Amino acid sequence: MAHNKLLQQLRPLRLFLYLLLFSLVGIFLGQALGMVLAGFFYGPGFSALIEHVQEPTQHPGIRPYVLFIQGVTALVGFYAVPAFFARIGQWGPLVEYKSSPFKVGGALLVLAIIFTEFMWIGLVSDWNQSWQLPSGLEESLRGMEEKAQETTDFLTADHSWGMFFYALVIVALIPGFAEEYLFRRLLQPLLQKATNNPHWGIWITAAIFSAIHLQFYGFVPRLLLGAVLGYTFWLSGNWRLAALAHFLHNGLTLLFIHLENIEVIDFTLADFAGGTVGALVYFVLTGVLLYTLWRTYKKHPEAAAAPYIPPEVNHVAQTPEATTTKSADAPPHANGADQPANTATENPPNNPA
Repeated sequence: MAHNKLLQQLRPLRLFLYLLLFSLVGIFLGQALGMVLAGFFYGPGFSALIEHVQEPTQHPGIRPYVLFIQGVTALVGFYAVPAFFARIGQWGPLVEYKSSPFKVGGALLVLAIIFTEFMWIGLVSDWNQSWQLPSGLEESLRGMEEKAQETTDFLTADHSWGMFFYALVIVALIPGFAEEYLFRRLLQPLLQKATNNPHWGIWITAAIFSAIHLQFYGFVPRLLLGAVLGYTFWLSGNWRLAALAHFLHNGLTLLFIHLENIEVIDFTLADFAGGTVGALVYFVLTGVLLYTLWRTYKKHPEAAAAPYIPPEVNHVAQTPEATTTKSADAPPHANGADQPANTATENPPNNPA
């Protein structure tokens, strides 16, 4: 019995590691593809493009091409390659499971969740930025942070609305879709199954999501954002809501930067939080809204936060106890929520993948 349970947990973990490896390879492939495609349109030529992207702040004309490369990298690394692996790989259609419906009420709740999250995430970011480390390590990490901030400032330095909407697609829309497809749609359910604990799956996925951005002094706020996105998916059973939340977070951040650059505003939402006490109140409100999201979707037994793993992958001898006992850590939907779709009698869900 214990051996069979271990096998059940190891197979999703193995799939998770393979999927993560494929994604990392996809990031490098996407960057190379983006460079090649951008080289066709960059006036000075491909060789100059390779040189200029190393120091983009010295070459303002390269701004849209750097954004383009980022967009292609995200699409290939976080979506195209993982989707190919999940659907065509030897493990079969990992992503075939029923999804709860996309509701307008759910979308409005997500908007409110991101609004309240904005009120406390800044305080967490300030705390993370204040961390003190051994001098040599801190100098190195601070240098990486400054370099990343310089790149962000450069990419948002164009004050035209045309460039804003172009950046909105690259910085908010594509990551919101592609990153959530990989981290929440694929990786999180596999980790939830591997650990046999939905919360461990959510938080480990959030930690990987934060770490892959390579910003130590932004690790904690991004970890918490990843957890909010993870719970949004798990409590609703619909990954599109997590993608919408990610888009809104990045999009609102970009909008406030743009409005500040063109001197329309000189504040952010966090300025109205009311200090530490206010931030704590909004933190609690975020939790209340997530609970409300669950209440909105709990009546949909088809909602699931576990992937369909084909029998040849997850083949473990079943005992009467194994088939009749429901895990105490199952998603908080109605009974049967984590059952895979019957692909022999039903069409796969109409998901963009």
